[in-house]
Formats: sequence, structure tokens, C-alpha cells
Amino acid sequence: MRDLLLFGPFLWLRKILLYLLVLLGVLAVFIYFVANSPLVIKKVADTFAPDYNISYSSIHGNMLTGVQIEDLAWRQLPLIEHIELRWNPNGLAKKTIIINKLEVEKVDVDNIKILIAAFTNEETSQSENNESQTTFDFSISLKHFKLSLKPFIEQNITIASLDLELDDLLYKTQSVNLENLRLKLDTNVSTLTSETSLDTGKLEVQGLELKVQEALFDIESLVAQRANVDLNLSTNLSSVYYKGKVKENSINGEARIVPLDALFSHYKLPLRRKAISEILIDVSASKERVVAVLNLEIQALLKAEKNAFNLDVDSLHSRLVYDIKQGSMQADTKVLLSTPYAKDILVTNLFTMDDKISYGGDIKIKQFIGVDAKFVKALNNLQVNYEGNLTSLSSSIMADNLEGMVILPDFKQAQVHLATKEAIEIKHFVALPAELNQTKVNVTIDAPISFEENASLEAFAKIRSSLANIDANITYNGYLEVKAETQIPKDSLLRPYSKELKWDRLNPLIIQAKLKNDDANINLKAASLNLKAHYNLSNTKLEGTLSLGSLHADILGASEEKIALNMKIASMSSFLTSVDNIYTLGEIPKIKGSMDTSLVITELKTLDLSLKSPHIAYEADKTTTHVVDDMSLTLSMDEGKIVLKNYKLIIAKQKLFSTKVSSIFMKQDSIHISPLWLNDQLKVEGQYNLKSKKGKITAKANKLHIAHEMIDLDNNINIDTVLDANKTSVKGKIILLGGNIHYDLSQKTFASDSDIVIVQDIKDEKPSPFMEQLSIDLQIDSKKPLVYKKDAINIKAKVGLGIHKSEYADLLVLGSVEVLKGGTYIFENKKFVLDTSFIYFTGDPSKPILDMHVNYSSLNHFITIDVTGSATSPNISFSSKPALSKEQILSVILFDSEAGAGTNSGDDMMRMMGGVMAKSALSNMGVKLDHLVIGDGNSIEVGKKLSDKVTIIYVNDEVSGVKLKYGHSPRTESVLEANDESQSYDIVYKRDF
Repeated sequence: MRDLLLFGPFLWLRKILLYLLVLLGVLAVFIYFVANSPLVIKKVADTFAPDYNISYSSIHGNMLTGVQIEDLAWRQLPLIEHIELRWNPNGLAKKTIIINKLEVEKVDVDNIKILIAAFTNEETSQSENNESQTTFDFSISLKHFKLSLKPFIEQNITIASLDLELDDLLYKTQSVNLENLRLKLDTNVSTLTSETSLDTGKLEVQGLELKVQEALFDIESLVAQRANVDLNLSTNLSSVYYKGKVKENSINGEARIVPLDALFSHYKLPLRRKAISEILIDVSASKERVVAVLNLEIQALLKAEKNAFNLDVDSLHSRLVYDIKQGSMQADTKVLLSTPYAKDILVTNLFTMDDKISYGGDIKIKQFIGVDAKFVKALNNLQVNYEGNLTSLSSSIMADNLEGMVILPDFKQAQVHLATKEAIEIKHFVALPAELNQTKVNVTIDAPISFEENASLEAFAKIRSSLANIDANITYNGYLEVKAETQIPKDSLLRPYSKELKWDRLNPLIIQAKLKNDDANINLKAASLNLKAHYNLSNTKLEGTLSLGSLHADILGASEEKIALNMKIASMSSFLTSVDNIYTLGEIPKIKGSMDTSLVITELKTLDLSLKSPHIAYEADKTTTHVVDDMSLTLSMDEGKIVLKNYKLIIAKQKLFSTKVSSIFMKQDSIHISPLWLNDQLKVEGQYNLKSKKGKITAKANKLHIAHEMIDLDNNINIDTVLDANKTSVKGKIILLGGNIHYDLSQKTFASDSDIVIVQDIKDEKPSPFMEQLSIDLQIDSKKPLVYKKDAINIKAKVGLGIHKSEYADLLVLGSVEVLKGGTYIFENKKFVLDTSFIYFTGDPSKPILDMHVNYSSLNHFITIDVTGSATSPNISFSSKPALSKEQILSVILFDSEAGAGTNSGDDMMRMMGGVMAKSALSNMGVKLDHLVIGDGNSIEVGKKLSDKVTIIYVNDEVSGVKLKYGHSPRTESVLEANDESQSYDIVYKRDF
């Protein structure tokens, strides 16, 4: 085999194959070098570019990966500063042109126009006699494309910059996919920024058919004398049909456009498909002009639910004329629209384009409907006139009670002005109190608007009314902010309407509100009133604080769920002073103490209230203070029903409470109490009509226990109260079921005489319509006696009293208190036993009549003491068995022996000891006297200390009088005495012997 290969012919063939392989290798290296060498690209460009007057500063790259050209020019005119093309030839095998990058930067548009015009003139001088039809079966994949232009002017519009970028553009036959398109255009008119993607966008031209029949063409005059033209274009989005007739170089016909379902679904148009079944346009053209006329009627244009807002195009007529010779166009459009809120809305527009572009027209709405007429009356006969061009727009607005204008001088800013023509009467919109029915309002709004990037929107509102004047500043710069100042003028109708409010203290009322995303903040301040709140629109959460003097309140919750208002009043007196600073309370009640309040509103329907206070004191006058301790209360309100869940308080040392649920509710015009509990035992029920001012309330308790430091008492109560306008009638019965009295009777005092008046206690009596028209018929009886056992006294008593009052009459107490036999009184270790005694009430409850009988048993005598008459001037008599004189009786009582009667006269003993005895006895029975002297016969002196040094004494004698005693020192005092016959002044010096 080796020898065979060394045979001459085969050896020659081997050399040929070897040379051929070497040649192919060298050729491959040469082709690779040519395709991949920048020198080759530069050499070709340097050779052929000058033939076309093309120049550049540098060029580099290769045929396999791409090229890069800097400063491309034509005839020394700069065209493009930078061109870069990067491609991948591997895609050619799959009939795809893959361009990785194509960048064309700093294009000089004006010089490009010159270049195009030069080549166009050359091409128009040649005629193309042959037409060829070719197909392009390649796909194009453009990964990244970037285009930027230098500034230029087009039709008086300065294009400052234009930047266009495309990412992942894929073109296939009849389809286009685009991942991203970014466009930024900056002009002297406006700035446009756009970012678009067309991931699945696909336009399919399904058919294109053009038929020209019966055509007659005059070749010499180049006139088409007649022809019938049919054009049918079908795409996946719409179909276009055009039929026209040609006559004398003019064509007249009708274009019919039929939108398909894909157009509405692909672009998600909010239009009703059946409403736009086809669009007809009359099109005529000649060598002088082109005319297009559109007439259209559409019912229910928008895709919406039944009875929702929609738009009817009752008629649309638009006529467009393009003058070919003049290069101008004019479009005249009239549209008649109808909505649920307005019918026959007329919109006109005249668009003109020649050397400049201009437009103008008006919008007319005769009447607004669908809403309450009173709210839109001012907008009736609305007319908006507008005119503009590419650089400016101005419009005027007129209506029955509205005027204004909108001016855009350069489309970078606008001036908006709106104002009422006449004052609006508020009574036509809302019901007002009679005193405010003359309220009128004028409103003016000015808004300078800037369309520059990051510019804020600002508006000024001025409201002038007969109630208040409001100046508001409204701004928007990513968030909405409102600052408003309200002033109450001197002639405001609010001042006489509510004289109690101190309006000048509320001037000015400052409101600041901010809305950013879903967060709203509001601050309100007027005098000492300060409100701060934060509200979230998405979750309706509310947080805030309210302060007024010593009142501090926290607000927390969600408006659709629960809102809690927790208030703390550190000082009631300070709080009332703060309230009085803005609201006249008259004579501010003297209240001391603190209070905590919790208010919870649920779903804006139910209200829960809780009050707590450890101590509240109300000073009625200099000597009277009402104290409420340990107060707590819990109630709820729901749809007019008040439910008192529980309460407790201590007033005048009396504990009042209820653990049972009480309720008060409104039914039509009546207030119903069903029921209200007192101490879980007294049940109060009834109703009251607010219109007729009539009602009835009953209070019943089988056994109401009253526990107090002065008394423990059980009561059976049955009382009816009838209300008739200002008249009140109270009738019923109270049965005392027994109890114990703890009251210290020695604390009870009586004035020595009704003629004695303490000047400091004199008060002006104010008429009370309630007391004047009050009538009472109340009976109080005892089923079991009341027991009084304290210190030296141990007695039992039964009550039988009637409390009566007629209209315009004084209160009368009639009846008696029976002191049962067997009661005891201990004095100086001596036991006095009460016989059956009575205290009678004959009208004035402060002037009871006494009929008291007291027995004392000594070793040898039985002594009886009788006290009769009034409490202020009692009559005291003594008797005994066996019989003794008055001096002997007193001696037995005082000394346990009648021997003392021999050494002291009766008068002396009566004066020295009887007074002490009677004074002590009366004091323990509730009649406290500081001075009591018993003299001869009916002579008696009764006195009461007004202060440590001053004592007033009533003298009951043959000539009654009054003494005023003033103690200068323990040994010296002055006595001023006056009666009907004389006056005297004595200075008394006392000394012990």
C-alpha cells in the first residue's frame, strides 16, 4: 500500500491536494482578516465616502460585530455626532437580523432636511418605468435603540431636546413586539415624558383590495375623467371600506370604518361595543382641496351598569377642509351631548391650521338636572367661551350666578378665577334659625397654576358672608394643605343670635389641614381651645388631642369601628373659667374638684359614657356647700335610648347608687322613663311629652332603706307626680317602716324669736315659677316607731304628718310627732322618764308647738315637768306628789333633798338652777340655747350667741325687749338693751368673791 502511494501519478495527486488545503487555509485567514479588520472598514469608507461628500472624524469596527462612526457630516454640514451599530450575524441562518445596539446621538435635524431635499431633487429628475414587487421574509430583533436630537424649531415650536429609547423590539411578518419604549420631549410649549410597552401587541393586515373600474384618463391633459374606486382594508382591529367616484380629477365617496371586538378588548376601551358599530365619513378630494364630513349619533357611549352615569352623543357634525394650494386646514365641529345631569350640552370648535394653529369655540349647558335644583341653580345657563393656539389658551365662564376665567399664557402656567356674581342666600340650601335667615355668602377663588415639574398647585379662597369671613390658602405639592382663618365681623348675625358666646375671643379661628396619601392632619385653634387630630383614610383610624383650660382629652379609634374620647379635668374651677372666657356662664358656679370622663362611639351609632370624680364641692353661698364624693356613672346611648347601667355617689353624706339597669328613651315626641332605679329599691317610671309639656311620673318602693350618719330608715313609698306645662302636682304617701335616728339633736338650733333677723343671712328672694305653681299633697305616717338613742336620750317616736301646698301658696306641714311613753333622759345622773308627749306642726315647720311631759321619781316624791308652747318661747311648769313648792321641787331635783329650799329663795333657785336645768334639757331635745334665765312668773330670757363675743337675748317680761351683750374680756362686758319704753347701755364688771 505504501508503494502504491509512492507511485508517480498518485504522488502528483497528493501534492495537488496538499497545495489546495494550504490555499484554502490562507483564503480563510484572509477572509476572516478582511471581515474582522477595522482597517478594511476604514479603507472602504475612506475610498467611497468622498464621492458622496460624506466626511467623519473617525470610524472603527468590523463587519462581524459592528461599526462606530464619530462626527458624520455631509458637505461640511454636521449630521450626527455619534453612530454605533452592534449586530450578531449568527441570526442570518435563522432568517433573523439581530441588532444588539443601535445608537444615533446628537442628530442635526435642520441639516438632515437639507440632505433629504438634495437627494429628493435628484431623484425627481428621473422616472422609474419599471416597478417590482418584492417580499421581505427576514425578522428583525433590535435589543437596544437610542436616538437623540439637537435643538431645532418646527412651526414656531422650539424643540429643546428629544430622546427616544427602545428595548427588545421584535418585528416579524404582520406582528410587532416591544418590551419598552421611553420618550422624553422638551419644548417651549410643554414637556412630554412617556414610557410604553407592547408585549403582545399585534396588528394583522388580513386583506387589502383596491379596485379601479371604468377608468378614463386623458394622457395629454393629465386629467382623470372618470373612474370607480373600491378600497377594502381588513385588520385584526378594524375594517375600512371606501367607495368613491372619480370625475374630472375629483373623487367623491364614503369611508365606512367598522371597529372590531379586538380593538375594545386589546386597548381596554371603556366604550360600549354596540354603540360604535360603524363610523361613516364622507370624503371628497380634488387637486385644490380635500373635504371630510363626519356625522354621528351614539346612545349610551360608555360601558356602565344600568342607571349609572353615561354619555349620549345626540349629534356630532364635523367638517374638515384641507386647502392643498394654501397648505391650510380648517375643521368645524358641533357636538350635542346628554348626560344624567344635563341635556342638550352644546360643544362647538373651529380648528384652523395655516401658518399658525388656532382654535376656539364654546360649551353651553342650559340647565343641570338629576340633583336638587337649589344646589345647582347658580350654574344654570353655563357658557364657556375659549380660544387658543399652540402657545396659549384663554377662556371665560358665565352662568346665572357664576363668572370666571381660565388663562394659560404659555401652557406652563395658568390663572384660574371664579366668583359668585351675587350673594347666595343660604336659607335656600339649609334650614336656619329665624335669626339667621338673612345669611348671604359671596365666594371668590383664585388659583395660579404652574405646570412645571415639581411645581406646587396653589389656590386662594375668599368667603364673605353675614356670618363670618373666611380666607383660605390651598396648596398641593405631592400633598394637599389648607390654611384657613375665620373672622367674626362686628355686624355678624351670629352675635345677636348667640350673645352668650364671646365672639371676639374666638377671633381668629385658625384651621390647618394636611392630606398626604391616606393621612389627614388637622389643627384648630381659637383662644384657649386647641384641637389636633390625625385621620387615616384607608383604615379610618383617628388620633387626636383636645384641650381647653384644665380640660385635656385624648381621641383614639376608628370611625367605622370605635372612637374613644378620654377627658381629664384637673380643676373644675379652672375649666369653668376657661369656658367662661369664650362662653358667658353668668355667675360662674363655685365648683371645686376634678373629673375623668370616657366617651366611646361605636360605628357612629352607639355612645358609651363613663364619669368618675373623687370629690366635687359646690358652694351655693357663703355658708352652704354641697359636696358630692366618690361619684361614678356609666351609661350608653343608642338611637335615642339612654341606658344607665350603674351609678353611685355620696351627696350630703347620703349614699345613692344603682346596680340595676335604668333606661330613658325617646318615642316620637315623648320621653319615657322605663325604669329609673334609686338604691336598687325605688323604681321611677313615667313619660313626658315635649310638645304638650304634659306627663306623669310615679315613684314606688316596697322598702327603701336610707342609710345615713343621721338616720337608718326603711320606707314604703308611693308618689305620683303630674306635669302640665309649668304646673307640677305631687301626691302620694310615705310609710315609715321603722329605723334609728343618729342625729345629734344638740346641734339643732332655733332662733329665739322670728323677729330676730341676722343681716348677713338676708338674701334677695328670686321668684321661681316652678315653686309658685307647685302643689303638694303628701302624707307621712309611721308603721313602726323611730328610735332615738344617743348619749343621755333614749326615746321612740311615731310620725303622722301631712305636707301640703297649693299653687301660689306657702308650704304647710300639718300633723304631729308622738313621743311614746317610756322614753328616758339622764341629767346629772338623774333619770327622767317621758310620758306620752307630742310635737304639733300647724303650718310653719320652723314653729312647732310643744306638749312634753317628763316624770322624775326621787326617793319620796314623784315630780312632773311640763313643757308647752313654742320651741322659741317654751312654758315650763313643775308639780309633785306629795305636793311641794317650786323651790322644794327644784331642791329635790338638784340636791336630792328639800332642805335647800330653806337657804335659797324660790326666785334665786329658779334663776340659778332652773335655767341650767331647762337649758340642758332643751338642748338635748334639739333646742340649743346659749343663754336662758327663768324669772318670776312668766319672765324668761332666751339668748343665742352670734359670735364668741356677741350674744343676742330676747327678754319675755311685762315689757318685752332685746338685749345685745358684747364681752370685752372675761370680767368686763357691755349690755345694750332696748324695749318699747326705754333704751339703756350698761358696762358690767364681774369678780369672784
